[in-house]
Amino acid sequence: MRNNLLKFNILSLCILASLSGFSQSTSEPYTYGSYGLINSDAFIYQQLMGGLGSTTRNKGSFSLVNPASLSAVKYSILKTGVNLNYVQQQQNNSQASHTKGNLEYFSLGMPLKKNMGFSVALNQFSNIDYLFNIYSSVDTNTTLDSFNGYGGINQLKLGYGIEVFKGFSVGVGATFLFGNLQDITVRRFTNNSAIFSTVQHSISYFNGAKWNGGVQYNRQIWGEKNLAIGLQGGMESNLKRSTDKLVYTANSVVGYPIDTVLNQKDLATTSKLPSWYGFALSLENENAWMIGAEYNSQLWSKVQDIKGLNSFYDQTQLSIGGYYQIKKQPQSDKLSARDRRVDYIKNIRYYAGYRSANLYTGIAGTPISERSVSLGVGLPFYTVYKINGIEYRMVSRVNVGVEYIMRGQNDNNLIEENILGIKFGLTLNDKWFNKRKYN
Repeated sequence: MRNNLLKFNILSLCILASLSGFSQSTSEPYTYGSYGLINSDAFIYQQLMGGLGSTTRNKGSFSLVNPASLSAVKYSILKTGVNLNYVQQQQNNSQASHTKGNLEYFSLGMPLKKNMGFSVALNQFSNIDYLFNIYSSVDTNTTLDSFNGYGGINQLKLGYGIEVFKGFSVGVGATFLFGNLQDITVRRFTNNSAIFSTVQHSISYFNGAKWNGGVQYNRQIWGEKNLAIGLQGGMESNLKRSTDKLVYTANSVVGYPIDTVLNQKDLATTSKLPSWYGFALSLENENAWMIGAEYNSQLWSKVQDIKGLNSFYDQTQLSIGGYYQIKKQPQSDKLSARDRRVDYIKNIRYYAGYRSANLYTGIAGTPISERSVSLGVGLPFYTVYKINGIEYRMVSRVNVGVEYIMRGQNDNNLIEENILGIKFGLTLNDKWFNKRKYN
């Protein structure tokens, strides 16, 4: 174990030294040797509140973090979200920047019976994206080792929640994971073109399943104000891994293959995903304001890393946030055009949040942390429908906001990342499968 850790630290220091040129580093340098950055299960409007989602509970929304929230769903709810990030990286006096975008999730929640709901969602569990070079010497030759990794693991999430008795709900979720991560390592002899380059290309395919559960307790206090407590967690699970590995020599000038050194297919191994737990507390005056805090911890330190070096740390996250809107309900459509505009503005929802996290990845024995602040608005639009002559109005929202993330540090030859994220989310509420009365 000590030898493995020593090798990891030596390689980490080489990576740090190689990044001094920095123009050759792209995207997420801290994802080397890991499953990648773990993506949030929070919806866009929850991310704009710092990631606060465990205590979400209303007829027009739910949470992927805590499936107990599904017991309150009364509408058919379609959610999707995208983001665009502008990333600026700095190491010492060197800088680099790039942009990237991503479709974050696509989900559907539906009521089953009274006080019972179901959800299905597709989103990304993690992704890697790194590229760096290491210069070294072998005898009298100078070598350049290039490391390039990309790919991700996706997840299909199913959830079910039920209210056991008034104010107390439980939920259970199942997640199915699939995807692949690729790693390409190239060694070139920069001062001797007569020596062939060596290329190692490995691709690992992952699949597995994991379970999670949650509870919610809600109690009305101080008139219309609602106190909510959320508890959630998941068990350690296995992740099956099948790896194809190809090693070959190549012409150092043109780069075309010369000879195959190794070609292995379907090398089966099993990886682990950690157990996790979390809890949250919020106070809400429904459709007027909400404030809350949430803490989650993933026990990655008990899991062997993807390179077999056991270099992971427990990932923790603290979120604080909330929302506010001036009016609870829109007024009648019979208002004048000017009054309707004023009424609409008063029903816009304003989000704010703060998040502090320690990531499970690290480099050279140094854990990586990040902090973020977020602001956004929820723009409402309304659907009016009738059931048996009774008119109902549902509120859907377009959620738009920004998040500023500070990751890592510009000390000890490490990399500081400043990320400005633009987020766009859509929540559509509708009433499906209505039972109608016939005379």
